[in-house]
Amino acid sequence: MATNNDTQNEETALHNERLRLMGSVLTGVAHDFNNIMTVILGYCDLATSLDVVYTPNYCITQIREAALRATKLTGSLLSLSQRGGKQEEFHPALLFQDIAPLIAHLSKTNVQIRMEVAKDLYHVKADYIWLEQSILNLLLNAVQASSPESEVLVRCYNVEMQDPHTFCVGCYVPGKRQLETGAYLVIEVEDYGCGIAPDVLPRIFEQFFTTKMSEKNSGIGLANVLNIVEAAHGHICVCSKVNQGTTVRILLPQIEGKSRSASN
Repeated sequence: MATNNDTQNEETALHNERLRLMGSVLTGVAHDFNNIMTVILGYCDLATSLDVVYTPNYCITQIREAALRATKLTGSLLSLSQRGGKQEEFHPALLFQDIAPLIAHLSKTNVQIRMEVAKDLYHVKADYIWLEQSILNLLLNAVQASSPESEVLVRCYNVEMQDPHTFCVGCYVPGKRQLETGAYLVIEVEDYGCGIAPDVLPRIFEQFFTTKMSEKNSGIGLANVLNIVEAAHGHICVCSKVNQGTTVRILLPQIEGKSRSASN
């Protein structure tokens, strides 16, 4: 009898965990939709502005692109809940071309976002739309943590990992899998903001954990980012010092035998 009760308790706990995960995913999707709608509304304002900076055709094109991203986002919802998503091969230069207009709208007053994308990048395999949203989430966190007149850097480059401990020295690496030697694509977001306290750093990837008081922040962003990266067999490492800033690196393994050309 006790065994049956234990089994029922385990099933109930598993069911509750699934509901909790789905709730976090749905909250994350709502947050991402809000980002996309901000882009759409921003370009609508530009298109109807008396002081026109961009042409109406350009604004309409960007509105259409944002709407297409929203469509892809809904299509990826089920795949994300299954922890794997639609894994596809792509060149990261194309990814940064797509998100460049969105990055411009994440900046707040007096905080500049600068991109440094290297040439001859490795091809990778991941869920394209969710990796895109992960980068945007990291950028939003970095901008919110930054002080006025500061800068947020976004870098993308290749690395031949000879000693993982040296590359991530002093950093927190979440997840159960150890970082191994090999060729990786690195996507890096760095800010010079408030930083993360050492006792808080190990908790930032927990579901629903947040140090932010705003109701706009659900505390599920980084947990989902970790799931997305691990589904692509990648890793994340975070280096942070209080009052000095934070650097988050996403490491995705190279697809062997692929050309580094963005056209392939």
